[in-house]
Amino acid sequence: MKTLYWSCMTGMLFLLLLGCAKRAVHFVPPPESEGNPALASTPLPSPVPSSQEEGRGLPEEEVAEERLLSEQIAQGFAQPIPLVTGTQGTEGGPDASPLQKVYFEFDKATLTEEAKRTLQENAAWLRQHPEVKVQIEGHCDERGTIEYNLALGDRRAQAVKEYLVSLGIAPTRLVTVSYGEERPVDPGHNETAWAKNRRAEFKVLQRVSRR
Repeated sequence: MKTLYWSCMTGMLFLLLLGCAKRAVHFVPPPESEGNPALASTPLPSPVPSSQEEGRGLPEEEVAEERLLSEQIAQGFAQPIPLVTGTQGTEGGPDASPLQKVYFEFDKATLTEEAKRTLQENAAWLRQHPEVKVQIEGHCDERGTIEYNLALGDRRAQAVKEYLVSLGIAPTRLVTVSYGEERPVDPGHNETAWAKNRRAEFKVLQRVSRR
């Protein structure tokens, strides 16, 4: 009797396990965008930048602001620095020299009548400021060799000095230097540019103490 009982129980348990095993687990594959307009039009989320990539880019406004600031700083460093006091040429702050440039004809170191009138005005200013010492710089256009233009620039500076001395300016207040073609004010390659570069100009070196 017991044997029959256990046989029935074992059979029922076997049938129960067999029924559970037959249950199928249905796996639903992820839908593909192909053939599904709704999914195809749905944009994918943007990837989150890694810690190495974060902060690499700057907005265009900030980039433009940084570029402008850099240009302003570069322009500030490009300004001429006086040797003692005063600044170069006729422009600058309150210590700027009002001495005017003079210009020369091609391949010449002789003073034109216009250059003499300009130097007479410069001499008047120098007489009013006897404490000022000035450097006279001779310049040339780009034509000719470097050596020739250095010599020509020197002759031009010397011609300006000699004329100022003839007007009563002490030669000890005047020093000369030639830059030849090295420092053009106009980088062009035509007569207009060359005429601007054939010149002599002035720089205030120091203010000599009065006795």
